[in-house]
Amino acid sequence: MRRRIPRRRMVQLVLAAFALFGIGAAATSALWTNSAYFQASASGASVDLQASTNGTTWLDADTADAGVAVDLSSSLADLRPNTTRGPLTVYLKNSGSVPLTVAAVAPVKTGDLFTAPCALTVTTTALGATTLAVGATTTMTVTVTVPNLPLTCQNKTGSLVLQFTGTTS
Repeated sequence: MRRRIPRRRMVQLVLAAFALFGIGAAATSALWTNSAYFQASASGASVDLQASTNGTTWLDADTADAGVAVDLSSSLADLRPNTTRGPLTVYLKNSGSVPLTVAAVAPVKTGDLFTAPCALTVTTTALGATTLAVGATTTMTVTVTVPNLPLTCQNKTGSLVLQFTGTTS
């Protein structure tokens, strides 16, 4: 007659067998496993278009607000009839970390000196380069022509804003 193994003992033996085979399978699997890892730091590009009136002193002129834009006021002070101011050269430099495509936005002229009957004329040349490598510069010239103005244009004021945009591709 066969001796019967108690049920509890049978469950323990079966669980022990599963544990033994599981550890063996894991050890076998670990022998056939390999890994490769890659790591990198990430950073966003720096877009920094700077402006200058002399090509040596560069400013972050990011808005048209007074004190932030490059000031051309001294070049356009005390205007008189039948005269021309310019050509005034404006310089742009890519001080960012990626190449930029540069474009000039149409000049914004406001105030009495830029409306009839005064209406000064503003002409600009094309940008010297429209694609700027990192550290590269380009120029554009601006000329303001004062026509034969009526006496009523004395002491009038106006504002001229030149805007340039630099875009990454």
